[in-house]
Amino acid sequence: MQEQCCAIFQHLKYLESVESIVKALERYPNIPAVQEQGFASLEALFSDSDWYRRRAWELGVFDIVLEAMMVHTDDCGVQAGGCGLLSSMSGDAENWCPHLIPIAVGAVLSALNAHRVNPRVQASGCAALWAFCHGDPQSRRYVGEGGGVEALLNALGDHSEDPEVQEQGCGALANLYCDAENCLCDGTNTGFRFIIRALEVHKDNPNVLEEGCRALYNLCRNDGEKRRLVSAAGGLSAIIGAMKAHADYPEVQKLGSEALKLILSCNGA
Repeated sequence: MQEQCCAIFQHLKYLESVESIVKALERYPNIPAVQEQGFASLEALFSDSDWYRRRAWELGVFDIVLEAMMVHTDDCGVQAGGCGLLSSMSGDAENWCPHLIPIAVGAVLSALNAHRVNPRVQASGCAALWAFCHGDPQSRRYVGEGGGVEALLNALGDHSEDPEVQEQGCGALANLYCDAENCLCDGTNTGFRFIIRALEVHKDNPNVLEEGCRALYNLCRNDGEKRRLVSAAGGLSAIIGAMKAHADYPEVQKLGSEALKLILSCNGA
């Protein structure tokens, strides 16, 4: 009984915290520091329990985030925090309705395009697109049609030394490349070079290597011509280098091997 009472009081404390944060966001909509800190505090609560995420939906946090991102378009903190919170809120399948997807996608793409030089916004925006597109063909279509592939490739190209941007960007592209149509969204047909560069630059980071191999695998799986181009651009050596660097990392080995098989098939191997 005592443990149950403690759990109840802890729950009430967090309930009060969620509502207090939302009230602060509503009371000070024109102060970017309040919005940024409020978003960060809510995201921290969401990591404790899905209940707090559902409560935030009930209190209208989705609309609050979108409004803040529109009001504070030039504030990197609000944009990064907004992308992060939208990413977290998308995990609630009950409230993440189809008609909200293009709205959220539009807000994130606007942030990515407006703040290309800011690695925090880029990492947070890429992570949001990754979350939106995970296992959701409709979201992948919206992101692809809205210019998401180009935005993600820009992030990889602009921040080639930042491991967080590289991991999140490659992860988002890997999800988008599950659909053949998105493999054709690279107007220059050279965007895969950014993924290869991620594998070469971040050999010490297994998370980047895993998502990079995944992205190349999905890209080559859906587009035979891309297999030849990736091979000619040094994709084989990049993947082999990743596998050698992390021989004890199962996902890098699995995804690297699958990508190699596809790319080698274009050479008749």
